[in-house]
Amino acid sequence: MATFEFVDNGKSFNINFNNIQYTAGKNDVELVIGDISANDVLEIRSSSAQMTDLKVFLPGDTITGVGAGSTTATELRDALEAIFFLDEGGGGSGSPLESVFLGEFASQVDQNPTGLGLSNAINITYGAGGSTSGGEFDLDSNGVVTCNMNSIQYSFNVGIRIARSGAGGVSEILARMMYANDGVNYVQIGSSFGAKVDDADTVWRENFSLDFSPAVGSKIYVEIARNNGSSNSGGLGTFQPSGDLASWNQINSASLAIYKKIVQ
Repeated sequence: MATFEFVDNGKSFNINFNNIQYTAGKNDVELVIGDISANDVLEIRSSSAQMTDLKVFLPGDTITGVGAGSTTATELRDALEAIFFLDEGGGGSGSPLESVFLGEFASQVDQNPTGLGLSNAINITYGAGGSTSGGEFDLDSNGVVTCNMNSIQYSFNVGIRIARSGAGGVSEILARMMYANDGVNYVQIGSSFGAKVDDADTVWRENFSLDFSPAVGSKIYVEIARNNGSSNSGGLGTFQPSGDLASWNQINSASLAIYKKIVQ
């Protein structure tokens, strides 16, 4: 067990580790909570003149100097989150983050739910699959993304090309992102996306994204469905440019781009 001393003076924070004092300006600090249930570690990094990269073990480490007396590491996590991630007057809201492109995957085949409702929903796929640069994520051919590493935050940008051909009525196409922290038990994260299609021949693109920090070993996928009570038609589609545009690449039915957030 280690003992840390934390002091917040409103402008910066000081942390005493093994009798060495580290100081970081408020705008030079990032807090990495990660997946607490999986690794029980709180990581504090600083890009100040005195580089700080400390890991706090949440269940056992003792923190002194937060308010009055000592506190638990979990309380330190909550205190730091409040200080550095809330917009406080004159203090900023933490280190600016820069997006670094890791990879993009795309599908050029039609993707249609097999019927109405959840039982007929399908995973969106993005081609044959592969890995992002650096191997931080693997993508299976069934559209499931596996997280191999963990960083501050990642952006998952999904592009879908909603399409319907030769059908009547109103189709309601829904999409949502699913996440399994343990790689097995999936829950929805973020909002559902929906579109209504009432044309007999329609193709258009929509985009949605989610920023978060997935746990190592976790899995992510996006599924689409036709809403109950709507027309049993439509999904994701593609088409090929023709004539003197035949050399152009085919229109994607779905794409996934992944970005990593890093401190500038």
